[in-house]
Amino acid sequence: MPHLRGCECRDDPALFEGCSTQPADSELTDSGHRYHTEVDREDSFRRTQGVTGALQVFRMLTLRLTLFSRPTAAHGITISMAYSIANWPVHPAFLPLKRSFCVRVPPALLSARYDPGMTQLDLLVKAIAKDLGDPSEWSAPVEFHDSLALCALNSAYSLRATSAAATKVLARYRASRPTADTDSGTDLMKAMDSAGGPADFARDILRNESKLPGTNRLRPEGIYEGLARLAALDPAVTSTEHLRAAATNRSTSARTAWLSVKGFGPLAWSYLIMNAGVSTETKPDVMVQRYLARALGDDKRLTTAETRQLLQLAATELTVEPRNLDRAIWRHESPAK
Repeated sequence: MPHLRGCECRDDPALFEGCSTQPADSELTDSGHRYHTEVDREDSFRRTQGVTGALQVFRMLTLRLTLFSRPTAAHGITISMAYSIANWPVHPAFLPLKRSFCVRVPPALLSARYDPGMTQLDLLVKAIAKDLGDPSEWSAPVEFHDSLALCALNSAYSLRATSAAATKVLARYRASRPTADTDSGTDLMKAMDSAGGPADFARDILRNESKLPGTNRLRPEGIYEGLARLAALDPAVTSTEHLRAAATNRSTSARTAWLSVKGFGPLAWSYLIMNAGVSTETKPDVMVQRYLARALGDDKRLTTAETRQLLQLAATELTVEPRNLDRAIWRHESPAK
């Protein structure tokens, strides 16, 4: 039962049950109220002491939990915990222990009035329902269903870059290629060759000479190499139809070929096939991982694999495609929306 901080019943069990200073349910919000919760748990512990192996019993453990809720609930709240041991058998080696520490607790957990049975999936689904609204109103994911050229450009120019920069690149390519929305991978390679090569293409056509993350390579140089490696596969992957088939069968040759390009990592492959229409894929980039960390309140950052799995489970729970959920979270976190 929650009790107001300062209530005398905290220190007198006889007064605890009849206390009338409990706040109303509506007060348990993020508005800055500070409450004190007591949970008494009867535990028995045994310890072998000395040569005779005598057992001592620790009878009562009282866990005092003080919640400090703050208006900045987007970053979670801070919980200070103090442990005290009561009714111990007297022994000089075991004096009452007091320890204070802080942990991060997500707003979803606070609003749930704390249910220790809530899983990470429960917390995420609850946060999504609160933050993202009705899935039927989410915007459609980015997709270039018939153009591997646009998929490759958008994927590469989105790596550690703004969506606005990628959008301008696509607009400039479309301006130079009336068939851009149906261009294959080989069409894009030919367009680069016609411009004088990837470097000239970046400077003169796309007017964007940014480099692939962690390299000194222009992005079109990586794109050209990746498309050439896909085209060299057996069977060749030169269109979005080929790419979707390669991404959904058990073969990993296309993925391996794309990731062999210096500057392309797993997220580059994920976004490439998502742009091509693979709706079961997710791209747990910085913004998606930031949202999950805030929703879950975990100090330990999830790995990419753990993030993917959690997004897949949440999508199943919400009966939406994983790609749609990824996009909705990304848009929620994006400053430009």
